[in-house]
Amino acid sequence: MTIYWLAFVSFAIIAFLGLLYLQNLIQRQERELVTLKRELRTLTGNLSAQCDSGSGMNRRLNIIEGDMRQWREQMDEFQQMRQELEQEREQEQVQRNREQPYGEAIYLVHQGASVQRLVDDLGLSRNEAELLHRVHGIRAAA
Repeated sequence: MTIYWLAFVSFAIIAFLGLLYLQNLIQRQERELVTLKRELRTLTGNLSAQCDSGSGMNRRLNIIEGDMRQWREQMDEFQQMRQELEQEREQEQVQRNREQPYGEAIYLVHQGASVQRLVDDLGLSRNEAELLHRVHGIRAAA
C-alpha cells in the first residue's frame, strides 16, 4: 500500500506543480492581454486622429483646388485681355500708317533706324529718308 500511497502523493505533487505552472501562465497571458488592450486603445486613438487630420487635409486641398481654379480663370481672362490689347495696338498702328503715310518710317527713325534702312525696308527715296531722318531724328534726340 505504501507504493500506491507514494504514487498517489507523487501524482498529487506533479498535478499541483502543473496547476501552479498553468496559473502562472494564465496570469502572464492576462498581463499581456491588458498590455495589448492598452496598445489597441492607443492605436485606435491615433487612427482616429489620423482620420480627422486626413479629413482636414482634404478640406484644405479642396480649398486650394478652388483657389487654383479661380487663378486659372483669372489667368485666362488676363491672357484674353492681353490678346485684345495686342490686337488693338496692331489696329492702331495700321490706322496710324493709313492716316500718316510716313508713320512707320517716323516710328523707325524714333527707334534709331538709319537712312539706308528706311530706303531698303520701306522703299523710300533717299531724299525722303534723309528728310524724315533729319526732322524726326532731331525730335527724337531732343
